[in-house]
Amino acid sequence: MKRFFTAFLLTSSLWAQPAPQQGGTITFSAGQPRTGKMSYKLVMEPGQVHQDRIKVGNQNDFPLDFRVYNTHSETGPNGQISSPLFGEPVKEAGQWLTLEKNALTLDGGGQDELGFSVTVPKDTKPGEYIAFIMVEPTPESVDRQSPPQSQAGEREASFRLRINSRFALAVVVRVPGQLDNAIRLGELSKTVTDDGQLVLRVGLENLGNTYFKPNGRWSLRGPDGQILRQDDRRIWGIMLPGSKCQHEIPVDDAKSDKPQRPLVRGTYLVEVDVTAQPDQELKPTLKGETLKRTYEISLP
Repeated sequence: MKRFFTAFLLTSSLWAQPAPQQGGTITFSAGQPRTGKMSYKLVMEPGQVHQDRIKVGNQNDFPLDFRVYNTHSETGPNGQISSPLFGEPVKEAGQWLTLEKNALTLDGGGQDELGFSVTVPKDTKPGEYIAFIMVEPTPESVDRQSPPQSQAGEREASFRLRINSRFALAVVVRVPGQLDNAIRLGELSKTVTDDGQLVLRVGLENLGNTYFKPNGRWSLRGPDGQILRQDDRRIWGIMLPGSKCQHEIPVDDAKSDKPQRPLVRGTYLVEVDVTAQPDQELKPTLKGETLKRTYEISLP
């Protein structure tokens, strides 16, 4: 078994509910025990088991309770990778992870480690799979740091917001075999928002069995053939195998500080150029497929 350690990604998921106002900032850390890196990249055969460890640190001067849980990864509607929240069903590669324990209590400045295992099912097909190990302070532990309400505060009850952050430790598993890196450009849709902004959305689909970063650019040509709007090449998120998403193209930004000429009635061409950019460290010989497509839209 080969093992790769590089920074894959760190996501922060925010959620909120009514809660007392916080007395200060909550800081903590999670990562590999020796390197502190927040991802694990593994090459594993079907049926193989891998053992590893996580270190969690409380960087505050008061104790904190943490919950640690495994979950799967998802590509969101706009191409941003995400994962379910605590207590939601776990699917796919998230079920490959088994944690030594799901709770930690750390004193102020304290650290601790916990083990976990990755088990690849025997019938797993070649490709890449991503799961997450989430580390977050429990809401009850965070609430203990809230200042007590005064009598006046009790009489003037209000809705206060708690924002909890979580560390997402990525576990990336590549099962050897034929790797396919393929992308499909779907149809183009147009929407006019309530404030008059024209928004275009182009569909993307990952047809292969590897994850990649869509590296794209676009331009808008007016009825006279001149380029009116364009965006330089950049990353459009991360697409997991089999996922679909839509990339948003705000060609007529009504809120922009820079004045733009209104789009007049007529037929416009939207030219899209996107490359399925693979992970070059994990797949040095796999080339990214590039697609170009021109769409025609009419503005009445």
